[in-house]
Amino acid sequence: MFKNIFIILGLILLVTSGYAQDGWNLQDSGTDRDVICVHFIDADTGWVAGGGDPATLLRTTESL
Repeated sequence: MFKNIFIILGLILLVTSGYAQDGWNLQDSGTDRDVICVHFIDADTGWVAGGGDPATLLRTTESL
């Protein structure tokens, strides 16, 4: 019984690890303002809102 559970968990881990991304790449935002909110509208486009006066709004895109 326990052997079957370990086999199933191992298969789930093996299958789901194939969807992992390569990781994050550090990018210079060009601002020193504090980040308040980060929101991605899809896999390629994200928006960042920052504090300060005036407020900061940044967009990032990634196309393959």
